[in-house]
Amino acid sequence: MKTKLIFVAVILVVAVGVAVYFFRSGAGAPAAGAAQSATEPHRAANAAAKPPGEGHKTEIVRLSEEALREFGVETAVAGPGQLRREVQLPGEVKLNEVRVGHIVPRFGGIVKEIRHQLGDVVQAGEVMARVESNESLQSYDLKSLIGGTVIQQHITLGEMLEGNTEAFIVADLSSVWVDFSIYQKDIGLVQPGQQVTIIAPHGLGTATAKIAYLGPSMNEATRTALARVVLPAPDRNWLPGMFVTGRLVIDVKERPLVIPLTAVQAIEDRESVFVNTKDGFVPRAVRLGQKDSTSAEVLDGLSPGETFAAKGAFTLKAELLKGTLGDEH
Repeated sequence: MKTKLIFVAVILVVAVGVAVYFFRSGAGAPAAGAAQSATEPHRAANAAAKPPGEGHKTEIVRLSEEALREFGVETAVAGPGQLRREVQLPGEVKLNEVRVGHIVPRFGGIVKEIRHQLGDVVQAGEVMARVESNESLQSYDLKSLIGGTVIQQHITLGEMLEGNTEAFIVADLSSVWVDFSIYQKDIGLVQPGQQVTIIAPHGLGTATAKIAYLGPSMNEATRTALARVVLPAPDRNWLPGMFVTGRLVIDVKERPLVIPLTAVQAIEDRESVFVNTKDGFVPRAVRLGQKDSTSAEVLDGLSPGETFAAKGAFTLKAELLKGTLGDEH
């Protein structure tokens, strides 16, 4: 009986040893490797079948007609246009000195009555004040020489005026001067009679006028020459002292395909426009050529006859980015 038990124990030890040997030698690896090899073609097939960009929203912006109107999105048809070579001139609105009246007394005397104050609008010949003459002791009228607005007042009741005292200054503000500074490099490009577009800051307005006077010499301090425009200002919206910019067109060139700069947006570091398709607005990269202050020539990426967003493209870009960020989440 004892011998039989010993035999069984030996058999078990041998069996365990054989199992350990095969386990350590990786006898099961070929099966696992085979399974892995079997799955690789399947994964490769799936990778090959998956189209590029799958899982990302198609780059189309869809807005209702009402939303387009609300956001100020306007379309245009791509076609030929003009590019302008321009010179920009810094300028300042000033009083039209031809229409400024300096009101002084004829004789020295005492101010007995003041009829108009700073800011009043007066007519030519209207009485501004009454002064008692030191010589005759008679009162006489101090009248405005021109019609306009009282812009300065240097007179008070009971004041003793000298004969050369500037009691009032009246200016006709319906016409002003705009003085532009011309840099040396641009002097040969500016001539009397040329039309200038005058642009007020902060969107306060624009106007056009012709150069009426070109200074004969350079300002020694600024090294600039003077170009002057006489600008009608019936609404008095061009205030003396206001800084403006003058835009002078030097040359105009025709190009086969021109779009406004308002249509161009940077998308993924590329200059792009939103093309209007039956499915919505699609951003498309374009290659631009020459530009001026408002327009650009298109060399590639847009064809004549295609409809694109000429205004409000920034809104379309914002909608596109909102959709992209939503997909990433």
